[in-house]
Amino acid sequence: AILDAECRVELAETLCAQVSRYVRASWAVTLDESDGILASSGEPPALAWLSAFTYGSPTLFDDAVIEEIDTVWAPLNEAGARLVVGRETAFRSRERQRVAALTAVADRWFRGLARQTRLESVLAHPALG
Repeated sequence: AILDAECRVELAETLCAQVSRYVRASWAVTLDESDGILASSGEPPALAWLSAFTYGSPTLFDDAVIEEIDTVWAPLNEAGARLVVGRETAFRSRERQRVAALTAVADRWFRGLARQTRLESVLAHPALG
């Protein structure tokens, strides 16, 4: 489950797997801020295509999302990443909402993971020892 993830990569792996299952996606991929793949499920398109798609298409949170689209993406702002999901048939509105909701939950969870990691780093500092 997303809330069991203990690091950024585990969170990305779990998100790809859960989103794929919940919306019957053919593939899902989480890209990091430098367009590297953090995690994926299924067989996503080429990395160059994924990157171009996310830079040239509206997110799930934009009003301009096209109704008949078979690939969607959403930012993971706290994680510095993007989730891209695709399948053979168009996503219905409810399925796009599920992807958006799972992405929002994952991003908030990452914020908590980042805070916990920073706190652990501070507490592990030799000056506190």
